[in-house]
Amino acid sequence: MNKSGFLSLTLDGPDLIESVDLHNVLSILTEIHKIFDKTYAILSNTPRLQQSDRNIFQIRASNFRKGSFVVDLDVVLRISQLAIFGASLYPETIVKYTQQSYIILRLVFQALRDGKSIRIIKDENTTVIIDVEGERQIFSMESFEIAKEVRDHYISLTDTLESKKIENIKMVTPLMPVLNLNFKDKNFFDSTKNFEDTPLDVIADICKFDKETNKGKLRVYDEQNIRSGYYNFSVADNLQLNIIQSMINSKTNVKIVCEIESNPLDGHRISKLKILDIRVIA
Repeated sequence: MNKSGFLSLTLDGPDLIESVDLHNVLSILTEIHKIFDKTYAILSNTPRLQQSDRNIFQIRASNFRKGSFVVDLDVVLRISQLAIFGASLYPETIVKYTQQSYIILRLVFQALRDGKSIRIIKDENTTVIIDVEGERQIFSMESFEIAKEVRDHYISLTDTLESKKIENIKMVTPLMPVLNLNFKDKNFFDSTKNFEDTPLDVIADICKFDKETNKGKLRVYDEQNIRSGYYNFSVADNLQLNIIQSMINSKTNVKIVCEIESNPLDGHRISKLKILDIRVIA
């Protein structure tokens, strides 16, 4: 026995009146599927979807129409398999949490765009309070975690939208809207990025370097001024030869500044490095 949650997905724009750009439409459908996948994975406590999950959980498309590009979607779960997850996981549940995570992203990034102060308060791992300058809304912890996981897919969706081409993506159920994006939302879900002012010295191994773009990847060793691990970097033209020569050695002293990416959901992290100077360790 199967149970399904019905949705209608509409893509609007001049580019869709007579025909469709198959690459863009397939990209949009893929990102929407990934959003549902992440929602399902968190609700079912599944770290990574396997083929067995695909046998249980499916998004089925039907009734394609043009003018606007319109397709009906069914979120399908095979009921006989639901016992392994608990009775609370139904297609309507997946759709509801998809909607709630979108509302969280809209709320947080609109406040960020408006320059408003945002506080996120986690209450005993069950609920999350999002406070925007004293106005509070309460969401489940699952909705909040889903929002963090699917943000990149919304960024990808907005990247497909463009004035006079595909301008709008809308998904609704018979009872409620689930998401609504238009070409003005490009960069809406992006983090803020800024380079720090203070240079740092770190010991690193230059792993990869592309002399055409002056970009590469390095590994920072333990017990340095930043967390150990792999980072992307850029470098000025005048240091290109030094970078190439340093790749012979496993350890190099580099002076860097960090680009910090931040948003209210994920906090702060180093997104990449800029190399200011380099010295090979003998």
